[in-house]
Amino acid sequence: NCGPMALAAVLSLPTVEAVREFVQPFRGFMSPTDMRAALDRAGVKHRDVDRPAHGLIRIQWVGPWCDLPDPRVAYRYTHWIGVRDRESWREVYDATPNRWVPIDEWARWCPSLYPKRATGWRMATAIEVAR
Repeated sequence: NCGPMALAAVLSLPTVEAVREFVQPFRGFMSPTDMRAALDRAGVKHRDVDRPAHGLIRIQWVGPWCDLPDPRVAYRYTHWIGVRDRESWREVYDATPNRWVPIDEWARWCPSLYPKRATGWRMATAIEVAR
């Protein structure tokens, strides 16, 4: 799952199993509240920001589900990634290739991740995580 995998990457843990105790109970997805609770359980300082230099971003895939009266429907179309700034470049951790990639490379193949009928993405949640 993208949430636990992004969390493990941002915390520099070797495997998703290493964060299992922080994401309990796991319901098959992680809401922003779940992610903040996992960070609290891990004892890691964090805060909501506009653009994290090192942290987690929940992407909202944009599509017709965003215009429905029940906003919970749009939650089904979200995806967690990790981000980190290096000396002269920015990287994104995505669970799909299961690795850190330069942001320009990620931006090129990101449309292949879009659910059917998606027209793009936007940042829905951004959490800065202490290193």
